[in-house]
Amino acid sequence: MGFWDKVKQNAHFAGEKRQCTLCLQQVLMMLEDEAYANFTPAEAASFCKELKIAYTNFAYRVQEYKFTSLTIKDKEYNVKEYDAIIQTKIRYIYKKYGIIDTRFK
Repeated sequence: MGFWDKVKQNAHFAGEKRQCTLCLQQVLMMLEDEAYANFTPAEAASFCKELKIAYTNFAYRVQEYKFTSLTIKDKEYNVKEYDAIIQTKIRYIYKKYGIIDTRFK
């Protein structure tokens, strides 16, 4: 592999890590927002759909690029630990609003 190919590969990897960090940040903000929200059934369905998309984007990048930690505002997040926490919270939200989804059983 040539020098410039390696540079391009590293830049792509850094870009994907940044995207993964943004997805994690979005999921965490959505989970925090839900704690203070009082959704109607229609709003809950829409929120859960958006949350699932955000989580799927995060999980895909973690799996594809094998990220083990991400940093948001100087705080280090262990990806495996937070993935388990996020899935538990999403399961709770789905159960709370009576939404059935095979991914979060």
